[in-house]
Amino acid sequence: MKPANGMYGGRIYQKKEDPTRCVEAIWDDVGRGHYQCKNKRKEGPGLEYCGIHNPDKVAARDAARHKAYEEKRQKRWDVILREEHKKMDEVLCAIIEAYDWCSVDLANRGLTPLDLVIARARKLFDAKVKS
Repeated sequence: MKPANGMYGGRIYQKKEDPTRCVEAIWDDVGRGHYQCKNKRKEGPGLEYCGIHNPDKVAARDAARHKAYEEKRQKRWDVILREEHKKMDEVLCAIIEAYDWCSVDLANRGLTPLDLVIARARKLFDAKVKS
């Protein structure tokens, strides 16, 4: 970003803008503030930017980076959700089997079908989550 006052550097190390170089302000690692990019002007609005700092190219690079990150994140979540759905499918199948199995035997135990199904499903789900 071009400084508003046309001066580069911190309070101590200030320099005027060189009209032959890119106007982008680069922050230094030492803590003296920022300096003007050393590349020659050749692109961007008013031909004030170099090939690296051209705002259109910077926006395109950022968009490509963001798209790649989103694709990677979505792929990772798809795998996680697929595994979770598989666990839930197994638990639901177990619930159905438990309900069919226990409906005959429940009168002897004094339980409702839901009590036994919930207990068995909880046990199976906990076992799947731990594995």
